[in-house]
Amino acid sequence: RAGFGQRRKMLRRSLAGIVAPDCFEAAGVRPEARPEELDVHAWGRLAACATSSGLPPS
Repeated sequence: RAGFGQRRKMLRRSLAGIVAPDCFEAAGVRPEARPEELDVHAWGRLAACATSSGLPPS
């Protein structure tokens, strides 16, 4: 949900505090991408990294 919370925001900003910055590179996702540009597999890779990064859920 956080990825789609604000229209036209980049993932880096909308997922700040949820996804560690290095997760974008690890997942093969550009931090400048917009949420609607990602396919379900990219979202899955980001989620997997976010859950293993140790950041507290919001």
